[in-house]
Amino acid sequence: MPVPIRPDSRLSRIRAMSTPELLDRVTVLRDQMDDEALELLHAELASRGIGQDEIGAHLREMRFKIVQHPDGMPAVCHKCGRAAVVSRLEWHRMWGMIPLFKRQRYWCEEHS
Repeated sequence: MPVPIRPDSRLSRIRAMSTPELLDRVTVLRDQMDDEALELLHAELASRGIGQDEIGAHLREMRFKIVQHPDGMPAVCHKCGRAAVVSRLEWHRMWGMIPLFKRQRYWCEEHS
């Protein structure tokens, strides 16, 4: 049985997000969001003075930058959850030292 999400904790997490992260979520990551979350994200962007023009500009800028999985879904950053713009094959290390196998990692503009 899924755990219900408390609206107050969801709202506090949204308010703590950076503006670029909010823009990623309402544009390129939109298909991964539920309707209630999208409403809250749009309301938070509006309270920060970000309108439809800025949202559209962000979508146009990011549409061709993002990395997609084979199923067409956008990849997200390994560190922060923003839309990924770089993909690298990196070693998975046991205890941060011993290389075991290579795996695909995705990184946003900030962490790449």
